[in-house]
Amino acid sequence: MPTVTNHSGLRNILRLDAVTCSAVAVLQLVLAQPLASLLGLDSMLLIGSAIFLLGYVCLLLATAHAMNIWTWLLQVIVIGNLGWGLGCLALTVGASGVTRLGQAYLALQAVVVFVIAAWQWRAGSQQVTSAAMPPKHA
Repeated sequence: MPTVTNHSGLRNILRLDAVTCSAVAVLQLVLAQPLASLLGLDSMLLIGSAIFLLGYVCLLLATAHAMNIWTWLLQVIVIGNLGWGLGCLALTVGASGVTRLGQAYLALQAVVVFVIAAWQWRAGSQQVTSAAMPPKHA
């Protein structure tokens, strides 16, 4: 199975993703009710997405500590970030009752995860290797 060498650049980007997700998760868990009023978002959406993010942080940290990452796993992480960003943008324009501050909060999340996804993709594309296989002799 093809893998990507988890070089320091990729490792740091995965950690950055984990830090940003942790910050959002803690903010949304600790201040769910006040944020719901300020942002015009349902408190259960804030709590549910925060819980999801905490699980995602665990995946990111485990992946950041690995020597090699399966390419499909890195692709899932990148696609997940793109999906999160698109979801934020969809809520920005499609959800009723979202305040201007809520739109800014969602748009900021979208921009951050799009940038992180691009960095992850670029860093992961630098070194793709095959699974450890013995060399073939002629």
